[in-house]
Amino acid sequence: MTNDNILKPPPIPTTAEVMGELRDVTVQYINCNDPTESAARRHRVNQGEEVGLIATTAANIISAAAQAHQPSLVEAIQAPILEDN
Repeated sequence: MTNDNILKPPPIPTTAEVMGELRDVTVQYINCNDPTESAARRHRVNQGEEVGLIATTAANIISAAAQAHQPSLVEAIQAPILEDN
C-alpha cells in the first residue's frame, strides 16, 4: 500500500495572500445596499482593526495550514507498519 492515495493538504499560504483575501472579503462585507447597514459594518470592521483582528485571523489561518502539513502521531506510527506490508 502506498501513500499516493492520501490527500495532501493545500499549500501553506503566505501572509500577503491571506491578508489580500481578508481585505477582499472585508470589502464585500462592507459594501451592501443599505447605507445604514454599510456604515454599521464599516464601524465594526474599524473596531476589529483597532484590536488587530484581521492580523490575528491571518496568523490563525496560516497556523492552521501549517499544522495540517505536520504528520499526526497516528500517521507517524502507521507509516513504518504500512511500509513493512
